Amino acid sequence: MLTRTTVTLPDYLVEEAKYYAISQKTSLSQLMREGLTKRIKSSSTDESSSILKLAGSLNLSGVQPPSRSELYKKHVKQKTGI
Repeated sequence: MLTRTTVTLPDYLVEEAKYYAISQKTSLSQLMREGLTKRIKSSSTDESSSILKLAGSLNLSGVQPPSRSELYKKHVKQKTGI
């Protein structure tokens, strides 16, 4: 399953990434997936920086964390005061 998301990048970086993706006969999305995967895997070798290890150690006492959409609604409410 794939999820759409918004990423804010400098114009020059997007342009360079698009040209690089074309030269590698791949898509910008695939290029970003590969880069993120590589970065996450390389940082997970340091046990203290692994977000997955941290998440597994949290005790939420049965409380379900808010969904992304709930967090977004709260954010918008705070920004707009509505």
